[in-house]
Amino acid sequence: MKVFDVVLADDHKLFVEGMKAILEGLNGQYRFNLVGIAHDGSSLQELLKTVSCQIVLLDLNLPDINGIELIPVIKDNYPKTLIIVISGYGEPKLVRKAFKNGIDGYLLKNSSLKELQKGFVEVISGRPYWGEGLRLSPIKTNGSRDKNRNKSRGLFEDKFTIKQQLTRRESEILSLISQAQSNKDIASELFISPETVSVHRKNIMRKLGVNSTASLIKFALDHNLI
Repeated sequence: MKVFDVVLADDHKLFVEGMKAILEGLNGQYRFNLVGIAHDGSSLQELLKTVSCQIVLLDLNLPDINGIELIPVIKDNYPKTLIIVISGYGEPKLVRKAFKNGIDGYLLKNSSLKELQKGFVEVISGRPYWGEGLRLSPIKTNGSRDKNRNKSRGLFEDKFTIKQQLTRRESEILSLISQAQSNKDIASELFISPETVSVHRKNIMRKLGVNSTASLIKFALDHNLI
């Protein structure tokens, strides 16, 4: 029986305890040995410097550095390490982005034990795996539903999923907008043109479903984006 050393990164202690029990109880052609636990992204990076593992089980919504950003870092430093995301987030954009960044498998936290084991075996065998209920592209919706999407955003999305809609540059500009800086000031600080800042500002407002700078800043504050 081949043994795989596993590192688990998740900030929910109850889930961590459950995964420990699951890994110890998995039966089959492989055995999984939990060699380390990290509760945030920084701890995970330090842990990987001190332990050797073949698999990282990764939550995306970690307190400091989110999993999406950690994936390419792990792959760059430990290219042979397999990364399996186990997350409560199943949005197609996140799943697609996670695979694009280099993961080997993606499972939802409500997956069955049978599916979890199947996912592990598929990934170990060199095949990418995404669990039941996950899609790589969104379901097409009618126009009226799309129009209502922004109105319901605050009810159904949290800080993590909202921030994933913004590029790094857009997040940077949003932070500067919240400091009451003009397009000209922001352009000077970021070494880009005011016109480019204006385009970014419009894109941010469109993505967040707001129509004024005041409502943009309020939305950002309400959702802890700044």
